[in-house]
Amino acid sequence: LMEKREALYGRLNKWLLVAFIAINYGMGIWNVVRGDTFHYVLAFSSVLFVPVVWLFYKLFKLKPVNQLNAIIFAFIFLAYTIGEVLAGYYWIPHFDKVCHALSGTFTGILGIIMYYVLKPGRRMERGDFAACTVFMLCFAMAIAGMWEIGEFTISLVTDLDPQWVEGTGVTDTMTDMIACLIGALALIPSLTIFYKKNRADVIMGAVESFCELNLNGGK
Repeated sequence: LMEKREALYGRLNKWLLVAFIAINYGMGIWNVVRGDTFHYVLAFSSVLFVPVVWLFYKLFKLKPVNQLNAIIFAFIFLAYTIGEVLAGYYWIPHFDKVCHALSGTFTGILGIIMYYVLKPGRRMERGDFAACTVFMLCFAMAIAGMWEIGEFTISLVTDLDPQWVEGTGVTDTMTDMIACLIGALALIPSLTIFYKKNRADVIMGAVESFCELNLNGGK
């Protein structure tokens, strides 16, 4: 089943990648015509995400996982293409909070994978549900905290205010953290179905494939 899912997503990802590049380059050309230098640089730079993902696998000597790649580029498309290139953060109400929630989901998935990277034996077992869930939540919130520390550091060394402290005090930072937590909590149904009912959805299918291909830890 895992091999069939990987083959399916391998074919699907080719078309999704073409669409990803076409949309970003289309917006790049449009912004060249409009004379919007900032946004056409962002649009044309989007192609750099492709070698970055490829280099990640190469650097850590990992086999590519088609299902995980689909999730990675879906997140990049929402957070970068829609958010930055299409300026969705400015004209879509609360889109910033939506992306912070999705970042919690995305880093939560990475947290599940990291759990098995660190687990002795690296095998996926039904008894992992509680420990894996707690680790996933803590991992996602740790990344969120590091992100906010990074924004705080930027505000100390520059005149920028990425946390909007002047306008919102701690509210923007705290709502970002809360959104991230909600996004991570949204993974619990996938974990429950996987560990309690032995069925993998898109999310846990990606995790299972990663473990099978790179950690020899399939269920």
